[in-house]
Amino acid sequence: MKLFALGLIVLLAPAALFSQGISYAETGLLAYDNNNYEIIGKVGNNFMVYAADNNKNELVVYDNEMKILRKTNLDFIPDYYPVSLNFILYPDYCLAVFQVAYENIIYEKIAKFDEDGILKEIKTIDSSVIGQWYNISTSENKNFILLSRSLPHLEENKLQVDHIVLKSNLELVRKDNYLVPFSPGNDNIGIPSIDNTGNVLFLLRDVKTDKSDVNLYESPADGSDLIVKDLELSKYILSRPIIKINNEKGIYYIISFYKDIKNRNVQGLFSMMLKSDLSDYIKPTFFAFDQKQKEYANDFVAIQQSYNYYLLNNIILKKDGGFIVTALGQKVIVFSFNNRNQLFGMNRVNNYPAVMTLDSQLIFVYYDYIDKKKNEWLNNSSLLTDGTLRLNPLFRGLDKRCDFFLGKAKQVDNKTMLVPCKKNNIILMSKITFE
Repeated sequence: MKLFALGLIVLLAPAALFSQGISYAETGLLAYDNNNYEIIGKVGNNFMVYAADNNKNELVVYDNEMKILRKTNLDFIPDYYPVSLNFILYPDYCLAVFQVAYENIIYEKIAKFDEDGILKEIKTIDSSVIGQWYNISTSENKNFILLSRSLPHLEENKLQVDHIVLKSNLELVRKDNYLVPFSPGNDNIGIPSIDNTGNVLFLLRDVKTDKSDVNLYESPADGSDLIVKDLELSKYILSRPIIKINNEKGIYYIISFYKDIKNRNVQGLFSMMLKSDLSDYIKPTFFAFDQKQKEYANDFVAIQQSYNYYLLNNIILKKDGGFIVTALGQKVIVFSFNNRNQLFGMNRVNNYPAVMTLDSQLIFVYYDYIDKKKNEWLNNSSLLTDGTLRLNPLFRGLDKRCDFFLGKAKQVDNKTMLVPCKKNNIILMSKITFE
């Protein structure tokens, strides 16, 4: 299996076939010490950013030249009550899903904005006295919006699972309320997912002293009874698994680090592929990390704890049926799988990067030392389909006076990434374009 460290092999690799440039907004967004902002994405031909400052919430709209077109005051979001806020993008409008706690009641509402940031409507979706936020997710095609939550039921050994499924036009599809077996050792792991047909998936784990049972639940789109699949993982504990749906091929991927039930340290990587009706699956793979692979991910803790503080955060499907998994921790580790669910490559990025996909490549944007004076420059490299890393040319238009906040960067279309940066003690937006 291939092990590559970014900054080592890429120095010997050929240059990329595309170029990339950076442009900057002329108007600042916030003071440099304000971290309360989020890049939402691209709607129509414009870019949207959420910003909160001095008890004011705003939707900031940029044009393609990074000029501010409009600032919409989100005065319907209160400043003095707990709020949960999520954004969902469509080609010509944006939805803001916000939840407000007021006098022991949680209200779930959705606001709709057009591509110019103009508020079109606000709709109340639900309200309840249950003190827990809904998790928000969408299907891949965004035709379905899922609000999901779970909490212990008054009935002993039961878990209440609530789902609200909406269409993209905010029409209610269904409300699911299930009671599933639950004991003090159980754990609701991962955020539920929804496929393009409206099926909802979630995982439950029951950890006992000598074994761990993990069940995959599917709530069918037609509202029929839950389908349950035992993943048969009695000897291991899954650690923060993620579910990825291949809607085109009707396959579910479950990827997770796994721990030994006795010592509770991460031992390796678990992967599983199932048909969407849960009727068949490819045999699960338990890839145990050897000493070298544990050292590969670790600089500061004991070797046996190398992956304990890593979090799987993304699965990227490849055209050949394989997939890529990224994990965040002391470094960024990238795992490459083929279409037979076999791990064939690992790559490491030493500096925390921003990540985007371009065609079949995974692109990392990161700070690196590229000259003898040890000056840090913004650099970028590509992970190719064969698992190798390739260094790309330096950015055109790079302003060395800017300090880029890569942890808040976001890919906004096939070839564009927005990256906030600090210049002259002001936060402003920059745009990286890959051509």
